Amino acid sequence: MALPAAADRLESLMRLRELTGSLKELQHNLIGLHVERDKIGHSLDELASEKRLLLKEKDTLLKLLAGVQADMNEIATAEGKLEAAREEANAKINELKGGEYESIRGKVDGLRREHGLSPTRPLQELLDRETSRLLDERRAARREAEFEAEGLTGSSPAPAAAAAAAVAPGGPSAMETAAPSSSSSSRDRTTKKRKR
Repeated sequence: MALPAAADRLESLMRLRELTGSLKELQHNLIGLHVERDKIGHSLDELASEKRLLLKEKDTLLKLLAGVQADMNEIATAEGKLEAAREEANAKINELKGGEYESIRGKVDGLRREHGLSPTRPLQELLDRETSRLLDERRAARREAEFEAEGLTGSSPAPAAAAAAAVAPGGPSAMETAAPSSSSSSRDRTTKKRKR
């Protein structure tokens, strides 16, 4: 009876060994799957964090875009009002030039001729002078703003630029060149104070 018992025990041990090998293989596979799952979870967490950052950035950009659109709407409204104002001004100009202005100018020029005086200057000449004056003021204001932005309020314009403006057709006359503007005079005084 001892031999069958020994055979059964041997068979049982072989079965145990076989099952233990299968168990270890399953454990190895399960551990690998757990590790893989943890890696996937970590990747998902990183993606979720990046997604939150992108959504936050998207929200910021959408708000910025909304602000830009609001500014564009305001500009469009202002443009419409200015276009209407310009059309109204043009209508008034045409009305005055074609009616009251020409009539009165003709009378004035007629009386001036009777007294040996030259006729009045053409309106276009007066307009050109006024336009040139306004452009000069805008350029001076722009230069002043640039100087202030750079902390160079006391600096004078480049000599080459001044010389080019003096010799350019339609440039300032000798008298205008000799007489500095109030803004340039103030800049010169500021320079002298700084040198002291």
